[in-house]
Amino acid sequence: MSNRNATATWSGFSHQGQIGLLIALREMNRLKDEDLESEFEIHFLEYESREDAAIYKKVGNDAPKYLSVHQVKAYYSDGHLVNTYKSVFRGSVIYQTDEDGKFVKDDNGNKIPTVEYEPGQWCDNDNYLHTVREITNWTNEALEEIGNDNNVKRYNYEDGVYHCDTTGVEAYILDELKSDLFCGSDLGAAKSALKRLTYSLDIKIREEHQTKSGKNEYDIIFS
Repeated sequence: MSNRNATATWSGFSHQGQIGLLIALREMNRLKDEDLESEFEIHFLEYESREDAAIYKKVGNDAPKYLSVHQVKAYYSDGHLVNTYKSVFRGSVIYQTDEDGKFVKDDNGNKIPTVEYEPGQWCDNDNYLHTVREITNWTNEALEEIGNDNNVKRYNYEDGVYHCDTTGVEAYILDELKSDLFCGSDLGAAKSALKRLTYSLDIKIREEHQTKSGKNEYDIIFS
């Protein structure tokens, strides 16, 4: 295999897409349970704007009200350590640049960090971190040391389970699709629906790539 093999990156983006589907289906089932099906058309799933995925509510010409924002990290190496996710809590490191806007590097060719961070695009409601491995040292003390001003929480997949590997998310999605709102107990229908949803997401991503001139113009949103 080439060292340029993109399998890990592809897997990460694929997992991010599936996590978005999961949180959207769970939101729809929640609305159904609360007899709020009439709100389906004003709830949206959004990718790559507010972090990796987000759910928001938009009424008429009002500004979107973000209900939850999600960062998805598919780190297997050291993914069990909370320090691996410092950038999630603090934001991305801002590196020194010269007067021409080029990165300043040290004698070893490494970019030199400033003491500032680019903050995450979190919301005033629920902010979640999704991981593929269980974080074994998630403690209040560890979070206080890192800093967690946006109250980022681990996403709860089921009782006491706060991680989901890249091959496990399908089972959670199928559980949501087997609700009365969608396919009932018909596993075959649920699997078919999952394939259709995944393909719809794939088509949307490729269309945005084809028709938009820059990343800041991509608009991957589903009602």
